[in-house]
Amino acid sequence: MNLKKYINQNHFFFPIRHHSIISSNFLKKALKEYKPKTILIEGPSDANKHIQNIAKSKPPISIYGINQNMENIGINYPFFNTSPEYIAIKYAYEKKIETKFIDIPIYDYQIIKEKQNFEYSQYIKEIIKKLKLKSFDEFYEKYFEINLQSKTIENYIKQMLAYCEITRKLTPTQTFNQLREKYMAENIIKYSTEKTLIITGGFHTVILPELIKTQIKISKKEINKITDKNKNYLIPYNTKNISSLNGYSAGINYPEYSKIMLKNSMNTTQTFTEILIKYAQKNKIKTPMSKIIDGINMANGLAKIRKKIKPGIYELIDSSITTYSDSIYYDDSEQIKQNFKKFLIGENYGKTYDETTLPPIIQDFILTTKKYKIKENSIITLNILNSEKALQKSIYLYKLDYLNIEYSIQTKGINLYKIDLNQNINQTFKITNKEKIIHQLIDNAYLGNTIDNCINTKIKNQLKNSTNLYQSINILKIMIILKNKTNEIYKKINEYIINEYNISNMIDSFYELINIINYSKTFNQNTEEDIKIIINNLYIKILTQIKTIDKINIKLENKISNFINEINTFINNNNIIKLNKKIFINTLKIITKKTWTSSLKGISVSIQYTQNIIEEKQLYKIINNNFKTNEFGIIHTSNFLKYLIINNHQILFKDDKFIKIINQFIETLTEEQFFQILPELRKIFINLKPIETVKLSQKIKNLNNTTENILIQINTTQQQIINNIKIQKKAIETLEKRGIKYG
Repeated sequence: MNLKKYINQNHFFFPIRHHSIISSNFLKKALKEYKPKTILIEGPSDANKHIQNIAKSKPPISIYGINQNMENIGINYPFFNTSPEYIAIKYAYEKKIETKFIDIPIYDYQIIKEKQNFEYSQYIKEIIKKLKLKSFDEFYEKYFEINLQSKTIENYIKQMLAYCEITRKLTPTQTFNQLREKYMAENIIKYSTEKTLIITGGFHTVILPELIKTQIKISKKEINKITDKNKNYLIPYNTKNISSLNGYSAGINYPEYSKIMLKNSMNTTQTFTEILIKYAQKNKIKTPMSKIIDGINMANGLAKIRKKIKPGIYELIDSSITTYSDSIYYDDSEQIKQNFKKFLIGENYGKTYDETTLPPIIQDFILTTKKYKIKENSIITLNILNSEKALQKSIYLYKLDYLNIEYSIQTKGINLYKIDLNQNINQTFKITNKEKIIHQLIDNAYLGNTIDNCINTKIKNQLKNSTNLYQSINILKIMIILKNKTNEIYKKINEYIINEYNISNMIDSFYELINIINYSKTFNQNTEEDIKIIINNLYIKILTQIKTIDKINIKLENKISNFINEINTFINNNNIIKLNKKIFINTLKIITKKTWTSSLKGISVSIQYTQNIIEEKQLYKIINNNFKTNEFGIIHTSNFLKYLIINNHQILFKDDKFIKIINQFIETLTEEQFFQILPELRKIFINLKPIETVKLSQKIKNLNNTTENILIQINTTQQQIINNIKIQKKAIETLEKRGIKYG
């Protein structure tokens, strides 16, 4: 290979693989030896404004481009400590050398779609198969990262270009690459002065000298594909996202390993020792130095077996089994390897020097968090019922959570999405730090410039993609709580109500509407007329569906029974929305006449009796008709009983009729049958007050002529009474701290 084509007085075309340690190592040498006057780098030319900031920042960092023409598109150009591009920028900044990006601007998605990754061509697959290697990464490590360590810069360039030229010849022509290479060639001619170092992926390096020589121009049609309207920012990044194991195809598998390797000037023994010791220290594993040495020896042995000059990352991973196999922290060798791999990826977060280059959403986050006086790495408590400021702060944290930004974790207190005043009223949140969630903020940057913009866009997207009633009502609930609203939602929900016939889905949807009502009621907010209309429409649709229902399984029947009980409570206690009670009572009467019902009949009869629609004589007739002792009848009866008494405890105490019926029924059961329905019997009586339980036990005692009453004859000492008083006092004090007044 004639290197004069690539290295001469005016140009030094230096081929790299992005983030490669060996590329960075030889680039360091090339920079010192060649002493360029200008450095040109493969990177988006509309991001040249960030070059100085890149040099001053702490990697991992990334140029982040937001595509203006397509939704859900954010493009990253990451830089890590081992990235040749970062090495060059850092060197150029220190030596005050002019540096420019020469690739096309942040490009349109239509162009990106044409991109193909040459690493996974058929040619590479055949090489890997022939050499009996596991992957392209292992192939590259063996023949470049390891084999070239002791070679010269010329050796490195020749091998990189030879590999890239063969790969290029066996890769289909790509419009995407042709456009980029023409653009880079034009920029090289424009920027190049005496002694210009050009750093590009080896795949492009192969062709660039020829393009400059022939001076091929970009056509008008190709120019129209290029846009400079897209926005780009310099952002902090992290080793997890830069790892190719997490989906970034141009990345490196194990960033932390590469960083330590480059720091140690490619000294394998020194690197392996440092990593094995650091991993043991981090995980508090007591690993003697002899085990570290055993691990390194194993890595060297594996390298010989695999015909490698030196061990690499794959040998280091396999040697971790030898190093840590005696540790009590692991169950098997696979677990050792998986945990060790996570360590080799690393958990480092980058930091940009100039934060004004961050996307607007991050600026909004910083300002809003400062406004609410939320401190990083803290625990905050919010009394949202007594303070409007506390409620607004809580809503802000819920907004971040909705955007999957893990800035806070709620550990205690009311959930805004499901109000339950039995919960601790004061909310407690554990707050993390900005660096850990900044990439999550950036993931939302394409949605808008502020937190509220992003929420509006996400809600609209979810609404657009919703497919059923339950999803749309959940979106409505989010809108109400997060203070975002679009009238399109009401139209869509009403359409879903008309077309919905799954009663289980309708009931779940109704409960979500109740959550919305409870939220508005709790925080003294007016319920919108549109929501009242939706509740009425859904209420009528569900009752209409119940009237026509045929025999169903017990699980669904119990769900409908619980719903009827909730509706009854809602009608009697709610003064915000007036539901048609006449339709409700009519539905109960129809259910009562159905022969197959058990829990449905129980709740329907119970409600009608408490509202004086069914007389006592009719009640006992229905009760007698629903006590059956056959196999199906036992379950039928226990379900009927449970829902008959659920809101109707007085029937147990009015006279002895009902107790006698239950007593006689239980006497007819075998021991096996009794234990079969015992769980349901427990549910029947579990909600009784202690005094009611004592009163009921007295009734049962008298009916069965029992001489002893265990519940009544309890021997209580004076000390136990004093202790109980202390417990009650402590409980009342705790409730008052939570904002709940007792008694």
